[in-house]
Order: sequence, then structure tokens, then C-alpha cells
Amino acid sequence: MPITSEGLAEPYTGFCPNAVEEGIVEILPMKHINQRKLFTLAAASVLGFSLLTVGCDKTVSQTEETKVKDDGTVKSKEKTVTESPDGTINKTETKKTTEPTGETKVESKTVSTNKP
Repeated sequence: MPITSEGLAEPYTGFCPNAVEEGIVEILPMKHINQRKLFTLAAASVLGFSLLTVGCDKTVSQTEETKVKDDGTVKSKEKTVTESPDGTINKTETKKTTEPTGETKVESKTVSTNKP
């Protein structure tokens, strides 16, 4: 015997008609489903829009130099120049020294300049 919509209470005025025809006992209120979908869509839109407006740093140049000494010490030097969307230029120099014992020392220096 199929369930009809005549005997439903007032909160279920937006029930899913397919659920009634198929004989599913659980009634799915459409207004709650739509609110969840709208909230998810709005959250995804806000996140996507914020990522598009912020932008990313553009790497202008990057160099890496590695030297190994006779005693097994490894010295690496990396220089990176990036440009932000607002025109700020960042120069980063990182020096990394790894001893044969496994001890690692890292030094990093960043200089920012604004375009005139």
C-alpha cells in the first residue's frame, strides 16, 4: 500500500514526492536539503573567489649551488627572487650546512623591496 501525502503534518509540506511513491517510510524534507546545498555552494564560491583575488607570488629567478668538501660536509646555497601581485620583490637567500655527523645548520635571509 503506497503512502499518500494527505495525512502528513504541517512541517512536511515540502516532502519529496518520489519518496512517497516508492513507499519509503522516511520522509525527506526538501527545504533542509536545499539549505545544505546552498550553504555548500556559497562556501565553495567564497573560497574560490578569495583564492582568485589574492593571487600567488611569481618566481622571477631561482639558483641553487651545492658543494661537498673533503671531510664530507655538504654546503648548499639557494637564492630565490619572487614578485608579489602588489609589486613587492622578495629576495631570499638560504644557506644550509650538513656535517658528516648528521647535524644540519640552516640560515635564511629575506630582503623585501617595493617597486616605485
